[in-house]
Amino acid sequence: MKEPRRAALPGGTVIALLFGSLLLVLLVGFVTFFINWEKSNERFSYHTKSIGQSVSQNLASADAALTTLTGLIQATDELNSALLTPISEKMLNRFPFITSIAYLSLLSPDEMDGLVAEMRSNGIPQFQVKPFGDQPSTDTTPCVKSHCLITTFIEPLEPNTAKLLGMDWWSEKAFRQLINESVTTNGPELDRSPDHAGLPGAHLMLRPTYFGNVTPATLQERREQVSGVFLLTLDYASLLKFNFGQTTDYSYSLTIIGIGGKEREVFQAHNENSQRPALNSLQQSQTFNLGTRRMRLTIQRVPDIAEMNPSSILFSMLITAILLYALSAAWINRRLAAIDRKTAQEQLFQERDKADVTLQSIGDAVITTDTNYLITYANPIAEKILGHSLTAIKGRYLSDVALFMTKEQGEVIDNLVAYYQQTHHRNNAQSHLVLKHPSGREISIDCTLSHLTDREGGTIGNVLVLRDVSLERELTSALAYQASHDALTGLLNRNEFENRLKELLDNSRVQNSQHALCYIDLDQFKLVNDTCGHLAGDNLLKQLASILQAQMREQDTVARLGGDEFGVLIQHCGFDRALEVAERLKQVISDHRFKWDENIFDVHASIGVVMITATIDTLSDLMSAADLACYTAKDKGRDTVHAYQPNDKEITQRQSQMQWLPRIQEALHSNQFQLVTQCIKSLNEDADPYEIYEFLIRWPQKNGEMVSPGIFIPAAERYDLMRNIDRWVISNAFSLIQRVHAEAPPRQSRLYSINLSGQSIGDPKLGTFIKEQIIQYAIDPSLICFEITETSAIGNYSIAEALIRQMLEIGCQFALDDFGSGLSSFGYLKQLPVTLLKIDGQFVRDMAKDPVDYAMVRTIHDV
Repeated sequence: MKEPRRAALPGGTVIALLFGSLLLVLLVGFVTFFINWEKSNERFSYHTKSIGQSVSQNLASADAALTTLTGLIQATDELNSALLTPISEKMLNRFPFITSIAYLSLLSPDEMDGLVAEMRSNGIPQFQVKPFGDQPSTDTTPCVKSHCLITTFIEPLEPNTAKLLGMDWWSEKAFRQLINESVTTNGPELDRSPDHAGLPGAHLMLRPTYFGNVTPATLQERREQVSGVFLLTLDYASLLKFNFGQTTDYSYSLTIIGIGGKEREVFQAHNENSQRPALNSLQQSQTFNLGTRRMRLTIQRVPDIAEMNPSSILFSMLITAILLYALSAAWINRRLAAIDRKTAQEQLFQERDKADVTLQSIGDAVITTDTNYLITYANPIAEKILGHSLTAIKGRYLSDVALFMTKEQGEVIDNLVAYYQQTHHRNNAQSHLVLKHPSGREISIDCTLSHLTDREGGTIGNVLVLRDVSLERELTSALAYQASHDALTGLLNRNEFENRLKELLDNSRVQNSQHALCYIDLDQFKLVNDTCGHLAGDNLLKQLASILQAQMREQDTVARLGGDEFGVLIQHCGFDRALEVAERLKQVISDHRFKWDENIFDVHASIGVVMITATIDTLSDLMSAADLACYTAKDKGRDTVHAYQPNDKEITQRQSQMQWLPRIQEALHSNQFQLVTQCIKSLNEDADPYEIYEFLIRWPQKNGEMVSPGIFIPAAERYDLMRNIDRWVISNAFSLIQRVHAEAPPRQSRLYSINLSGQSIGDPKLGTFIKEQIIQYAIDPSLICFEITETSAIGNYSIAEALIRQMLEIGCQFALDDFGSGLSSFGYLKQLPVTLLKIDGQFVRDMAKDPVDYAMVRTIHDV
């Protein structure tokens, strides 16, 4: 500034000069201070952009983990810890800022007892449903009124996380609102963990899961189809870690920007020096997208006075005082240059901000090269993937920095850009590649190439976008393995086994080849489970899986078909060889002695063998034949090998019975059976009862024929349907008795006899059913007599005696049928409180001619 000239003593000029010099020195000091401040602000801006990018990438990784988990559960019919645990462990190892992964199942109150029983049977005996938080709830738990959101899975399962198992998150209003927001936005949600949740200092990130393989499109559908919630707990201290200098004096806050500008702060951390009175703090805010949510990260820092470099200020002021006039012009030029530089930097920062927003939105590694394929830029994600900083790789060829190979052939790519230009004749061409990290780890990546052009359209460089898809491919591989293998034994599962079986069946038709199928069913496996528990049974299955696998050739197949059943496919094998292999497998199973604690079990198996030839029509026929052969082996005494033959009488008989099974079930369902009565009259008109009507069952067919009970009863007995038939007979007989007595009451004493099978005698609920039917049809119990055979009474003696006494108490009678057919008939007659006897026909038929039969009948009558 030029001072006006004024009249004064010569001393006044000196004073004016000194005053002007002082102002100029102070101005120089201020400018120096301002430059130092701008440099500090530039460093802070660079660091905050790196921090923001790191936070955005980490949150995007956490969301990707949630998306993977929700996709996994929606693509899987059955959720279990065997599927979730290995995937969760990989995610926890890969992302250290994720401290735990939990799944919360949305259930109704009616499903609680079943959930508790299932969780306890799955190895969590202490599992119980409890209200949210550490303290018991004083309000009515919402679960009673509507739903429960129960923690059914958590990894890692440690003391501080195990207490969350069974906790009902639905009872926490704030958490319900958080789930509702996630369903509304169809994206992830973040929030602090409630203080009473038992997760001190943790932050939550969640995504709901829905029934079905596809996330519903509309909000209403999403609300109706919510099946549960995947919940991550995040450690923000680990989330905000990065490798760009000291950050302990930084303060952070993370805010969710909602619709209409409504904001919700989910995280805030202040450094210990943020409250000290000093220079104005530096502050930068960055916004980025997380799913459908807009996030803002605000970073503050109070610069230290030492950063302003006071010595440089003093030095500049001293130099300015000495060279005041000589350096005035230089100072002005420097100031103008600084202003120009600042303007250019601001413009550059604006362009870089736009680029940063784009990079944050895709979250991928970006590398740019010039026309000579030399690296000109790499963002922080690229630095991480390549294992080198930008300073170390700038100006070098990409092939000198990293080794790229094609995933399919393993071919080394010398020049990645040239490879794409030669192989693909269009932009944005993608390819799956493998990148060798300097640590030796192989990273699966998706690569996209685009060209940088000038205003005239000429190529001035290239842009490579690399995306790390290692986790996705690992999960895809894991899902493929889970889909084809048994989780317990590691063998192939039934689905994959049937696929390979179909291939062999097709092969036998095309090449006229011959193969063999062995269907293995363990004998008395339930004894191991009942004696030592399911853990022991699982260990036995694992051991047998290893034993069977060791006995087979590499080209043969061993699979677990379910429960205690195994399947073996023997390729290119004749009938005699198949029987030899089956006998060897039976023998090695029999030779194995299973020891658990102090218990030792002999292990045996029944094996059915079927030849796979071109004569077999379908896969279903083949599996049915194997099943028939296996069960025929069981019927022959177990620990046996039985080969399927089309003309085998035992197989034919079982097939016939199997064909009757669905027909009997349909007859019961559609009420096709009929009841007929057989009248038995006393020779004495004063006898009580004078008439006995025995109910018999018949099965009329559409063609008018009648199926005899001797045809369908054996099938019903084999497949445990007799108790259903007996209940049908009782209910319909009582209904008929009610109608007959209502229309025309009998003038003479009468008794109605109903036969009961051995399966019904062994049913502990039969007595209750009979009482209910008597009450329903208002039947006089004294009119009813139940018949049981001597054989069924002996086979279920204790239950039969209890049922007889129970029926006698309410007024019913009991008859013992086929009496005399057993060796101990009189002994059982003495112990069973029956009221009537029906002597076996072999004695009554010839008693008028055979004195021995006459004596037997008379003896029974006298007793």
